[in-house]
Amino acid sequence: MISILTQYAPYLMYNAQMLICLLPFVVFLPRRKYIVWLVIAAIASLAIISFLFSLILPPLYSTFIFSAVYFIVFNVILGALLFIPFKINGWHAAPIVVGAYSVQSIANSVSLFIITIFNISDKWFWCLALNFGLCAITTVISFFVFALPIKKTGVMGRKDPALAIVSVTAVIIILINSAANYLIFKGGQSFEGDKSVFYGFCAALTCFAAISCFLCLLCLFTLFGKSKLDKEKTKLYETLATEKKRFETLAELQESVNIKVHDMKHILKIWENGGDIGDRRKEIEELKRATLKFESAVDTGNATLDTLIQQNILICDKHGIQFSFIVNGKLIDFIKPPDIVAIFGNALDNAVNYLKTVKNREKRILSLFVKEKLGKVYVCAENYLENDDIKFLNGLPVTGGDKNEHGFGCKSIKKTALKYNGKTFFTAEHDKFKVEIVFDNC
Repeated sequence: MISILTQYAPYLMYNAQMLICLLPFVVFLPRRKYIVWLVIAAIASLAIISFLFSLILPPLYSTFIFSAVYFIVFNVILGALLFIPFKINGWHAAPIVVGAYSVQSIANSVSLFIITIFNISDKWFWCLALNFGLCAITTVISFFVFALPIKKTGVMGRKDPALAIVSVTAVIIILINSAANYLIFKGGQSFEGDKSVFYGFCAALTCFAAISCFLCLLCLFTLFGKSKLDKEKTKLYETLATEKKRFETLAELQESVNIKVHDMKHILKIWENGGDIGDRRKEIEELKRATLKFESAVDTGNATLDTLIQQNILICDKHGIQFSFIVNGKLIDFIKPPDIVAIFGNALDNAVNYLKTVKNREKRILSLFVKEKLGKVYVCAENYLENDDIKFLNGLPVTGGDKNEHGFGCKSIKKTALKYNGKTFFTAEHDKFKVEIVFDNC
């Protein structure tokens, strides 16, 4: 029994070190329910797997090849077990495990150097205290230097092929460092020459290990900074696309107003010159109807939505689109005005832009609903669709035209709704395209 525990001790020690070094990188991850029990289950699974390894495999550190293989297998298993308590993907797990492995390697290299220099390998208490003390110190430093900035950027988990390349490179460098540590460990037991030469060799290897692992961490988390810039660039593009749509809408409104004003000036000029306007009664009636559209105040209970609907009434009138709406704007008071513009502006813009292309003007139909349904806030923008055969990619429609702009519109709707725990559904069936959003805030 004692021999089994003795053989298991190095595995247990490495497991404990990795779990400590893992802390700064998982503290901000999105958690599942019953997180405490799930963490306990994951740690217990790790301990059992390591115990089984210790029973069927040679002692840890007995050979470098075996140790290296075990480290790789262990970290793959550790990355897989992270999925139990946390809501993550592979792009989360890879840098987290590599980061923890790098931090552990730095602590282990320094502690092994100190143990070798002071020849205290037989004093197990001081060895344990040194190992775990250095692990704690490097963990705290890595939290403030690497983990905390990642939390602020909010970009962890984003797909980036360069991340995979850096992660693999980091693993290779860490394995080289492990080989150096193995040489120090074995050399400390068998070296019989000038100790000062050996200590200098150990110091050089330790510095190389610590610096290279630190650089690995730096490269990994510099990529997250790059991802932040990419994310900001994407947001800027989305903002510019939205502003472009707003400008085009205002331009169309201005054009519509200019046409009506021109017609009124023409009729007034005839009237002023004493001409007969009897044959222009039809035009006058049409102008009256047009002015009613400008004067009619939309009152849904939400000023931002009122403005959007009023704008689209005028645009739809110009293009012969039948626009109807049944909207209780008070139901969306919990949504900030810019986000209302992002959701409803994009949904209506996409619908209007499509309906402009429908040749049969009688089928240019657009409807908007905001109502309470089954205790939830239900939003729906639907328009006539000539062809139901629309392809979807990750739940988003893929259409012709400006794919980037359209894609940003749909992504913006979904992403903005998600800020308020809204679930977005895009469907194309029965000659209708629908954008449906369900919020719990009723």
